[in-house]
Amino acid sequence: QALAQAPSLSELHACARARHAGPPSMDAAAGREDALAAVRNTGCALRDLPLELRADREVVLAAVRRHGPAVELADERFLADREVVLEAVQQTGTVLYKVAAELQADREVVLAAVRQSGEALKFAAEELRGDREIVLEAVRENGDALQFASEELKADREVVLEAVRRNDLALMHAPLEIRGESLLKSEHVADNPIAVEGSVAPTFSISELALRAGGVEVVAHTLGGNEHRTVLPRSASVGDVARWLRTQHGSTGLVYLNLSGQNTPVNP
Repeated sequence: QALAQAPSLSELHACARARHAGPPSMDAAAGREDALAAVRNTGCALRDLPLELRADREVVLAAVRRHGPAVELADERFLADREVVLEAVQQTGTVLYKVAAELQADREVVLAAVRQSGEALKFAAEELRGDREIVLEAVRENGDALQFASEELKADREVVLEAVRRNDLALMHAPLEIRGESLLKSEHVADNPIAVEGSVAPTFSISELALRAGGVEVVAHTLGGNEHRTVLPRSASVGDVARWLRTQHGSTGLVYLNLSGQNTPVNP
């Protein structure tokens, strides 16, 4: 299914007005096909439909695929309809604030919401604000979402690192006892190329580290088998290896490093 066209600013303003407007203006005899055409063009046209069409599941689905907050203009039972809500939060994650409590506790729904808007974490059920994967996705979208995480995850250095990568001011939401750590200082975060689990990043396996007359020879392979070889100074760190490898990948982003004999990537 193709992604819906993003709503224009004028449509967003229209939707905001619709929430506070008077009774619907469309004639009750409006046809279902006309209703579908209207909401596919502007999700907030749902407000102008008669009650029976705002209770029509296909019409509501079409509206929220166009503009997530249109779910607030539908019959209230759709706030507990999983498929409708999932479509809505994929468009506008913060719609999560309005939906039924059981959907605020639905892991798939919450993941979709925080991937669209990290701020949606604020409206997730308490147990999901302590779910590491969900919190990581939220802070990758919006570092400030760290403030809505469980106390345990606010103290998780990798979670905080991801939040600070997105917004260095997010560090203020971490516990005092870890704020001063060099790993989490903005200047060090910017220079740290090692990916945290769940990031989208290339993976390199270090197959050989050997002392040579000129330094340390490093041999690495991509998952596709491509070999990269260089000699780094003897003082080089794992971070230096990662920085060299990302230049080989032609990027300035993050990389995963697997050391020989280890099954899990190196921690940042």
